[in-house]
Amino acid sequence: MLALLFVTLLSSQQANVWYDALLVESGYGRLPFERAGFLILERDGAITMQPWDTRGVRHASYRGAMPERVIAIAHTHPRNETRPSSRDREVAARVGVPVIVVTNESVIAAMPDGSLRVLSR
Repeated sequence: MLALLFVTLLSSQQANVWYDALLVESGYGRLPFERAGFLILERDGAITMQPWDTRGVRHASYRGAMPERVIAIAHTHPRNETRPSSRDREVAARVGVPVIVVTNESVIAAMPDGSLRVLSR
């Protein structure tokens, strides 16, 4: 039941706005770095994003405590890497929220239970 709620929220129009924003910032997967952020479910039901510090590195990373009400971590992958990596799956299981990979081709979530969910194509 909780997984269904996550999939519904993470497939919403509000969430897609944030996926699109990350994709634009990554040059649609053409630039040599990832962009990432926390998707947050606000008290009023809105979905917002807290972007990660970019620092121009190849792989997105975050240090520190996760903000309150995080429902997922979203990040881009380069054009040739469309699926969540083993590290994405590991992080989802460790932190207990989906890790979403955003590319031109699709949006796919690595769920905390180890499954993959296609959110859009």
